[in-house]
Amino acid sequence: MSQTPLDPATRAFLDRLASGRRPPTWQLPVAEAREGFARLQRRAGQPGPATVTAADLTVAGAAGPLAARLYTPPAEQAVAARPLLLWLHGGGWVMGGLDTHDGPCRTIAHGYGGPVLAVDYRLAPEAPFPAALDDAEAALAWAMERFGPVALGGDSAGGNLAAALCLRLAGRRAPQPVHQVLVYPCLDATLAGASHAEHGQGRFLEEADVLWFLDHYATGHGVSVLDPELSPLLAESLRGLPPATVVIAGHDPLADDGRRWVARLRAEGIGARLIEHGGLIHGFLHMTALIPAAEAALQALGAEIAADMAV
Repeated sequence: MSQTPLDPATRAFLDRLASGRRPPTWQLPVAEAREGFARLQRRAGQPGPATVTAADLTVAGAAGPLAARLYTPPAEQAVAARPLLLWLHGGGWVMGGLDTHDGPCRTIAHGYGGPVLAVDYRLAPEAPFPAALDDAEAALAWAMERFGPVALGGDSAGGNLAAALCLRLAGRRAPQPVHQVLVYPCLDATLAGASHAEHGQGRFLEEADVLWFLDHYATGHGVSVLDPELSPLLAESLRGLPPATVVIAGHDPLADDGRRWVARLRAEGIGARLIEHGGLIHGFLHMTALIPAAEAALQALGAEIAADMAV
């Protein structure tokens, strides 16, 4: 439960949303929801440092090549020892792509001081569970073959995919990423955390939105909410997973997912740090032009990842 009051600029953002005519995501056709998500980044986000170069390329996916974008910080900012950070974007497994996360990925690469590779995995409902996870696995294998040690991160649904992939690899005793970075991840499709009851309405990400995303990605296709590859928190053990940096927003219905993940990792002897931005809401990576605290959180993220990796 968050003890920090809602950030004033965040409150103003939510008030503007409430006073407008924007229908909630769960009431929209998929195409309109995707456009709305892209529009949010254009209006509320920022482009990221221009000194970070971006190169479009393709990587291996489970069913064919995937579009990807490699971000490289300027030479004076780069640290040679930093592993590649493979980033899986958020958007409820339904929305998002390379362009919606261009600004955040540029900023992360700048602060991290190492390369960031964003991957455009297949989206639901056209490609439901486990297509995105299979794509993430294929892309990670591609990256490890070419770059050596790789860290794995993602925001929201991307954080879910990162955690689920680490679990899958542990179960197969396959090589793991050197680090996992989860930003306001969705880790329990049963919605059991107390933060769902506390922040499930009026905090941008509605509980009805979460159910809509889950339906399009998995539950509407016969996948049980108890499947650990959908709900990583329900795995019997987290042994073998890499150390973690977990970032949450205090006024997010998913906040307890991140708290519980860190507690589970620590209980099993795995290094994990929780970074809580108490006054912020889900999706703050895309609100940096309107919310100064969100901008500060994103600006700090890359350096925090590097510090936790100690490289």
